[in-house]
Amino acid sequence: MRTEWSEFRESLRRWIYFRKVRFKRFLKARRAKQEDRLAKRNAPTLIPEGANIRQRADPRQSKIKRLRADFSNDLEETRFRFKQWKHFRWMRVRHFFQAVRTRLADMPSIIGFFKYLLHKRQRSIREQESLSTRKMEAKASSWSKFRSIYLPEWLRRWTIGGKPKSVLLAFLLLTSLVFVLAAYPAYGLLKALRAEQLLENSRELHQKGDLQGAFRKAHASYMLNSETLETFRWLCETAESINYHELLSWRQRLADHPDSGPQDRIKLVRTALDFHQPQVAEEAIRNLREQEVEPSEYLYLRLLTTLAHGRPAKNAAIRQCREILSLPAPPLEAYRIYWSLCLDSMDPRFGREAVNHMKQTAAASGAVGLAALRTLLQLPFEDEKKQRLYSKMLWEHPLAQRHDLLLSLRAVFFGHSLPETALRAALGKQYDRLDNTELQEVTSILNNLGFHENATDLLPTRTMASNKELWVEGLRARIGSDETKETEKVLMEQTPFTESERRFLHSLLLRKNKEFKKADEELVEALRMATASDLPILRKFVLLHEDKATLVALLHRLAKEPAMQRWAQALLILTLQRGAEDEPLEELLGAIQANDYRNNPETANRITRLKVLHGQDLVACRKIAEGLVARYPDVREYRFTLALCYQESDRPVESLRLLEGMLSANPSECPTQRLIGARALLRNGFSSEARELVVGFEKINLLAAERRILDYVLTQTKAKQKGPVLP
Repeated sequence: MRTEWSEFRESLRRWIYFRKVRFKRFLKARRAKQEDRLAKRNAPTLIPEGANIRQRADPRQSKIKRLRADFSNDLEETRFRFKQWKHFRWMRVRHFFQAVRTRLADMPSIIGFFKYLLHKRQRSIREQESLSTRKMEAKASSWSKFRSIYLPEWLRRWTIGGKPKSVLLAFLLLTSLVFVLAAYPAYGLLKALRAEQLLENSRELHQKGDLQGAFRKAHASYMLNSETLETFRWLCETAESINYHELLSWRQRLADHPDSGPQDRIKLVRTALDFHQPQVAEEAIRNLREQEVEPSEYLYLRLLTTLAHGRPAKNAAIRQCREILSLPAPPLEAYRIYWSLCLDSMDPRFGREAVNHMKQTAAASGAVGLAALRTLLQLPFEDEKKQRLYSKMLWEHPLAQRHDLLLSLRAVFFGHSLPETALRAALGKQYDRLDNTELQEVTSILNNLGFHENATDLLPTRTMASNKELWVEGLRARIGSDETKETEKVLMEQTPFTESERRFLHSLLLRKNKEFKKADEELVEALRMATASDLPILRKFVLLHEDKATLVALLHRLAKEPAMQRWAQALLILTLQRGAEDEPLEELLGAIQANDYRNNPETANRITRLKVLHGQDLVACRKIAEGLVARYPDVREYRFTLALCYQESDRPVESLRLLEGMLSANPSECPTQRLIGARALLRNGFSSEARELVVGFEKINLLAAERRILDYVLTQTKAKQKGPVLP
């Protein structure tokens, strides 16, 4: 405020001074005019008597005209002096250049004089050298003569003119050879120094977060010096940070190096699993020696390799998890894998085991107890007291994060919105000052936990502007709260969604309002207009449609993208299989090859089994199934697929021999595997045992090919022929 007041006073002072100067000039001019009028009035008349009084006889000019005349004279004089000064300056410059030209014209004579002096000096030097040479020749030894007399003289004669071309060429070759011999080690040294400099720059860029720049510097360093193992290791680290496509081959080369260590082979296993190459991971694990790694880490790597096979290797993975958890200080990730495998909703056999294990682990301190409490509170509880007890334990846990506190609140306020005091207690001091990133994280957690009304209250709709992530969470909250009309109004506003995303969300609202025909039309148009950048939003909202046809349509659209084609087709096959849609499934199976998924054993096994059920590519599918069984003999699902191939090839004995010990001791829960086992038993004369495997299958949803196998088994076992004991 003080600064603004001082500036105002200064501007006012300048304005007053300007007006004062103008007014002084005005007074001076008016005074001059008044003096002129007064002088004319008081001046004696010069008109003689009888003359014409209208004729003016006073020859003097007025004072103002005299002032103007003086000013004009001064101005003319100033102009004249400026022209005169400019003329003299130009004359000086011209004289300078004339002098330079004169000196340059005399330069040859000066150069000739200096050349004379130089030649005279060189001649005297040569005379002195010849004199000293003659003196040295008289008293020097042979080696001294050669080193100090003959060798310099030889070099001098080689360098003077008048030599033939052969001599000059030989001299040039010898000189270049010397330079090459000297330049090769120098170039190697410079390359090593530059490679080390690039490696240091790469480390600095990696610390600053510039991953692309760090990778380029590391690659340039490796190209300059590829023999250093440390540079190659750092190149693999930077390539892993950007998920470079050649990382797996580089890890393999690094592991094959004779100086590589166990950590290099361990990283090769993890990289192979990340690139969905379980065969490479298994080969790397076989190359590991027991003394190189700890037992828990070795077993954990084997577990990761087993998990890469998918659902068929579930039982083997659970056994490995039990073995790891029996060791002291098992890794936290092993606990999570064990619980997720046991809590599989499609196979609830191990659910009680996982719950009991988590209850025992919940009392443990550290991250293991926290993970157990998180998983327990996400399960449906029958005992409300225990649920509140675990919620209190999670709230009071020292390592609990923001989402843990909100998860514990869900157990207390399940089915109701959170009160403001509880939400403020969970968020702490940041409740009133959440930035956009934190707000998006909190609202996403609230939506995932079912607190849609609280997420709606937190989001400032008017100030979200073009923040797409906040708009997504806001729409999820409104749709979850069944506010379809308000959501439709929001979509009509200037939201940062594309036309395809807007139509997809509108189809979701229409389906919520039970306008199914319009919803299907909007969905078809949205998928037609969708680009690759629109697909993440569509995948996020597709499950809210609660309609299988919508999911299938979206998967068909994702399968058209080259980057998503493989996994989208595999997921589409699984969806159509569970929905028992035979015609689209058979059409899709005819368009793909099982051999394309050879790096993913689970998907290859599923596609092979479905192709054989539909009578497609029997020979190729049998080869794939035989390869899977030979590579993984302990996986039951692969044996059932191969048994199906043998049944379709009229080899029932081999089919039953392949399933020996699997049908009586521990029959599978999978309907397809039970049907395959029942047909194998029936064709080998065990009709009653085959009948027991398919009890109750008439009421479940099956594919047409599976239904044909069931009808065949039921028809053949109507006579209730009693067979021998199971093999």
